[in-house]
Order: sequence, then C-alpha cells, then structure tokens
Amino acid sequence: MKKTALKDAIRNIWKKKVSWISVMIVVCLTVAGFVAVTFYREAMKRDMIEFLEEQNFKDLNLISRTGLLPSEIEGLNEIDCVKDVEGYNVLDVSVLKNGVSILVPFVSNTSRVSVPRLVSGKIPEKADEIAVSESLADELEIKVGDHLSIDVDEQYKKLVGTTEFTVVGTVIHPEYSDKNHANCLVADVSAFTTKETLNGGYLRALIKLDNTEGLDPLSEEYLDACRELEDDIHEVIPLFTEFHMDELRALAEDKIQKETAGPRKKLEKAKKKLADAKDKLDAGEKKLTDAEKQLTDAKKKLEEAELEKQMLKSEHEELIALREHVYNMTEEDIVLQEKN
Repeated sequence: MKKTALKDAIRNIWKKKVSWISVMIVVCLTVAGFVAVTFYREAMKRDMIEFLEEQNFKDLNLISRTGLLPSEIEGLNEIDCVKDVEGYNVLDVSVLKNGVSILVPFVSNTSRVSVPRLVSGKIPEKADEIAVSESLADELEIKVGDHLSIDVDEQYKKLVGTTEFTVVGTVIHPEYSDKNHANCLVADVSAFTTKETLNGGYLRALIKLDNTEGLDPLSEEYLDACRELEDDIHEVIPLFTEFHMDELRALAEDKIQKETAGPRKKLEKAKKKLADAKDKLDAGEKKLTDAEKQLTDAKKKLEEAELEKQMLKSEHEELIALREHVYNMTEEDIVLQEKN
C-alpha cells in the first residue's frame, strides 16, 4: 500500500515536472535574493563601520548656547573617560546654485574627531575657501573652482566672516553620512568669527570616549557605553558652566575696559575742562558780584551826593529868601554882594 502511494506521488510529480521545476526555481531565487540582500546589507554595514572608524567618528556631541572657550575644551580633555575633544562650529545656511536654493549645514573642518574624508580637490585652508559634500555637488552640479554664495539667517550673520566662497574640494562628512542627510558645506575655522564673537570659542565640542574602541558603533553595546560615560560628563558640566560664566564675565569686563579706555580718557579730559571752566565761571561770577557791589556802592554815593546837593540847594534857597526878607534885597543883589 505504501509502495503504491509512493509510486503514485512520484508519477504525479513527474507528470507535473515543469510546475515543480518552476516552484524550485522560485524557491532558489528567493533564497538567493535573501542571501544577496543580507550579504549586501552586511557589506554596507561593514563599509560604514570602517568609514566611521577611519574618520574617528565622535561618540558624543556637546552643544553650548553660550559657546565653549578653548580653556573648556582643554578641561573636557582632562576628564578621565575622555580620549579626545575637538571644537566644532555648525550653522544652517542656504546655498544657491543654478537657480536652486537648499538649506544645508555649514560646518568648520576638524582634524582629529569626525574628520571629513576628501574625495577630490583639497580641504579648505583659507576663510574664503569651501568644500562641498559629494552628494550636494552631484545635486547642484557644483565643481571644484566654482564660486558659491551662502545666505545666513540675520541672527547668525555675526558668526560668519564672509558669504562668498571658492569651491576647492568635495568631501564625505561622517557627521552627515546618512544618504537622506548627506548634504553639507565644510569651511576652515577662520571662516567663522567665533574668535571675536565668542572669544575664540566654539559652538560645539566633538567628544571621543576611551571605552568605545573596538565596539560596533551601530550596536546597542556601543550606545550603552556612550550613555554610561555621558552621565559622568554631565556631572562635570555644571562646574564648567560656572567657570565659563566667570571667565566670560572676566573677558567681558576686560573687553569693556579696553573699549572704554579711550572714551573714559576723553571723559576725564572733558570733566577737567568742565571743572576749569566752572572755576573760571566762579571767578567771573565773583568779579561780576564785586563789580555789582562797586556799582551799588557808587550808586549809593551818587544818591547821597545828590541828596546832599539837594539839601545844600534847599539851604541856599532858604538863605536867599531870608536875606530878601531881612534886607529887602533881590537875589541878584545878594549874588552881587557875595561876589564883592
């Protein structure tokens, strides 16, 4: 019975061998496709890991709203769990090329942590040189030697020294290596004016930890290691914040002293001139007061003299009247007699 059923099954398969072969081919293709996709995904993962390791991809990104001073970067480097720290600037800008405007990150070049990989040309070395990510160069048809303009938001214009650049290279940046977010512009740190506006500081710090070496940067183990030391760093940050504010206040006070030294000197001169003028005015007022007193005294004497004159005149008139009455003489006779 069993042999008969087996023979029947074999006979049916043979009759429908084309269908069965088709099924087998589909199964084989499906398995091959799955293996290929898995292999490709693993190959892509390996390439990404190698790329991040070669470019020394950062483990933590520290962002400061008030900027990070060089002394703070050095201080972060002294934390036990930190292997390396590098200052870093990034702003969102609009780049216009061939009538197309795109919002992209505008970043400062780094040489130790999250280092951009050069594809063609060279890394920017001057304030008016710029490198374009390979994806952006393809999208906007940008070539080495092209002129490029950027538009910066009004509130951030003071952080950028120039908005006109010459393209000197194309790069792939580890901070922007995701295919959906691969566009960026890389400039020398001198293109940013943080030396003046932030006292030589940076907007961010790229931190490399000492406990992540050899770990798969795409694994949970790696993320756990970063989180563990991230808490340790956060415990130290308040100390840096307090120090930062003290140093900023000291720098601000020093800057105010330097910037106001000239005006203060002029103010002191003006105050001295004002004091001298006041002294002269006081002396003039005293002279005026003395003159007014002399004038008042003179007026008083004049009035007294006039009064005395009036009194003498009155006495004279009374005397004449008396003589006229006694001697029956006219005033002319009296005058003539007085002359004789």
